[in-house]
Amino acid sequence: MWIQRLTIRDRRTDNGIGHYPAMGLAEARAAAFERWKIAKAGGDPRVAGGKAAGPTFREAADAVIAMHAPGWRGAKSGQVWRSSLETYVHPVSGELPVAEVTPGHVIAVLEPIWNEKRETARRVKQRISAICRWAVAQGHRTDDPAGIVIDTALPRNGVERRHLPALPYEEVAGAKQAPSPMRKVRRAGGGGRKHPGAGDAPGAHAMGCAVVATLGARVLPGACGPA
Repeated sequence: MWIQRLTIRDRRTDNGIGHYPAMGLAEARAAAFERWKIAKAGGDPRVAGGKAAGPTFREAADAVIAMHAPGWRGAKSGQVWRSSLETYVHPVSGELPVAEVTPGHVIAVLEPIWNEKRETARRVKQRISAICRWAVAQGHRTDDPAGIVIDTALPRNGVERRHLPALPYEEVAGAKQAPSPMRKVRRAGGGGRKHPGAGDAPGAHAMGCAVVATLGARVLPGACGPA
């Protein structure tokens, strides 16, 4: 496919001209020159008869939803897609030609909700990406504006991480204390089964060996052995 990079109304775009070998090199050069003259004069060579070439983002979204609907478990999936697009995406880029959606538009959609609604924002981003990748496959554009550029542009630590409580290793190593943490683990290893050797259950041994691998056998002797 012949691709021409043009600046159209102060925006750099990559545009398909035709396919090789149906369009030869001389024809591609001539078509590219004519398109360049239109862009140079302030026009948009992608517009024909007053209508932008290719579907709008909203129309592309409808096509993608219709394509995937037969494989979804129910109508609810399509409703969720439409609701999220109507709420967050279409007010920004719904009426734009899908070929003109840029990373800037995607940032404008995601940034207001990225920190407060991280999971919603991730799903919206995935849906924008799916629609734009469909547009690439259909020849309406050549890239995914919701791809890696957006991943690096958005903040990573907008949601505070909460770690689970941890036991200081000095207390884990207290094997001679009664009852020691590892003794509790081994005694609970039988999962409530009342028979001799319940503490020898694989889970208790695995936990003991994991601790030994971290602290060392000298720090916690007998962790893998019976209680």
